[in-house]
Amino acid sequence: MRTHNGEKPFVCTELGCGKQFTTAGNLKNHLRIHTGEKPFLCQAQGCGRSFAEYSSLRKHLVVHSGVKPHQCQICGKTFSQSGSRNVHMRKHHSRIGTAGSREREQPESLMGSSLLEESTVHSKNLISMNSQPSLGVESLHLPDTESIIGVEEGHDIHFHDKKIALLEAGPRKEYDHLPDSYSNRVSSISPGSATLLSSCGAWDHVCSLRLKPFRRMQVWDACSEAMIVFEKDDLDDMGYIVENDVIMSALTKQLDAVADRVEVFYRSKAVGYTWPLPSHSCDTSPWVQVELADGRRLQTKLLIGADGHNSMVRKEAEIKNIEHQYDQSAVVATLHLSEATDNNVAWQRFLPTGPIALLPLSDTASSLVWSTSHDHAQELVAMDEESFVDSINSAFWSNINHSDFIDTAGAMFRSAISLLRPSGTAVRQLPPSVAKVDPESRAMFPLGMGHATEYVQHRVALIGDAAHRVHPLAGQGVNLGFGDVACLAHHLSAAAFNGSDLGSLKHLLKFETERQRHNVSLIAATDVLKRLYSTTLAPLVLLRTWGLQATNALPPVKEQIMAFASK
Repeated sequence: MRTHNGEKPFVCTELGCGKQFTTAGNLKNHLRIHTGEKPFLCQAQGCGRSFAEYSSLRKHLVVHSGVKPHQCQICGKTFSQSGSRNVHMRKHHSRIGTAGSREREQPESLMGSSLLEESTVHSKNLISMNSQPSLGVESLHLPDTESIIGVEEGHDIHFHDKKIALLEAGPRKEYDHLPDSYSNRVSSISPGSATLLSSCGAWDHVCSLRLKPFRRMQVWDACSEAMIVFEKDDLDDMGYIVENDVIMSALTKQLDAVADRVEVFYRSKAVGYTWPLPSHSCDTSPWVQVELADGRRLQTKLLIGADGHNSMVRKEAEIKNIEHQYDQSAVVATLHLSEATDNNVAWQRFLPTGPIALLPLSDTASSLVWSTSHDHAQELVAMDEESFVDSINSAFWSNINHSDFIDTAGAMFRSAISLLRPSGTAVRQLPPSVAKVDPESRAMFPLGMGHATEYVQHRVALIGDAAHRVHPLAGQGVNLGFGDVACLAHHLSAAAFNGSDLGSLKHLLKFETERQRHNVSLIAATDVLKRLYSTTLAPLVLLRTWGLQATNALPPVKEQIMAFASK
């Protein structure tokens, strides 16, 4: 909404600056100008220049690409950078002046997209038989991950001469105006994922539709008084709760912007694959052939499987998958609060049957994710509205699982911590009370854990739930997928810049190594937490109580946890 009403509440406090911004993220990027931080590094051989903003890096990469989209309107000479063109015009055409030409100059805010449009070699129609995209993405029912890889590569200057095909099993989803009711399928978007969406232009669309930032996360145990609070000292946003349909709509708009480079096949399904021999590793080797249900055939140098935890790409490539079913289901619903609040806290309580989470959607609405046994989940979905609301409030407020022994031991340990670190404990807040549930918003789905033993093979890469599946208690499922996208896009961009074969294992293995190190750690930690909080045995309850209290009293440890989850 701030984009429309012009509100800019985030102000730079550096002396003599005073610039204002609509979001905390934009202010954070701006502050790098004052601090000198330049985290975005050019990977071109022999360059090594660094930049404070990703957009500046993208503009710089044009120098290496050889593309010269900025033309002098007087003599017709072309330049890779608008600044070089302007210097040329002042030097050689000063009598004519630059005022007229500046009127025809592309707005600076649109430079990234307009530059790509001018420099792209338009691809042929991929609907024709035996068309040969350089990059193919197969998706079935988790649209966020594969759509963003298509958008990211479509916007990459190094892919201006590549063909990209995106197979989407579902229909096209785009909203100019969202329905008044919220969807029951939402995602917790980390700052790192928001940066990725921003880099390809989709985040502005998300902000123009709707999202709810949260600045604090409170997690506590139903069997004790132990809790942990995550928040940032600078009051920056910890993350954003966004409906999946909003993300899809934003990515669809960005796919339209690169329609000359990315061909999307909606309501399509792959029914067969023909794989090249692994021994063929040069550019002239056979490509992956994909047969669609309607009889069409595509060929691609690299097939990216983003088709969910039941991935057909993974199965057809004979990549083993380690799976475990949790014997739990997640119940989701859209809830209305008893009264309006700032509602900028994400709440989660570990019950003996599984965690229950309340995620903010607006000042008066929140989204429920309740992990519990299959039988209890069916009861929750089937019960009347009043009983359902009572069950939710009881799950957040009841102390029926407490014991005097655990409470006493926890209180003694907490007192000892307060003596050692008087300012090390956070203030406990009370969760909001739920008044009603949106009709027809209740649903349930089974939970499990999975991890592919390999993310890549010759001309094949897996991302998102096709490569890994995690329990929702950490709220990191979609962020792991977006992390895969960012990493794979980085390595493919470097390969395209160097003229390498996109399907070669040389750079695909770098992606696999980098992502498995991150993903395996998070999946394992999540699985341990799930098992640790699924018991009511007093020794284990006491152990986790002390552990949670100790972690909550150590800000550096919490900062490391937040930093890891934000990647």
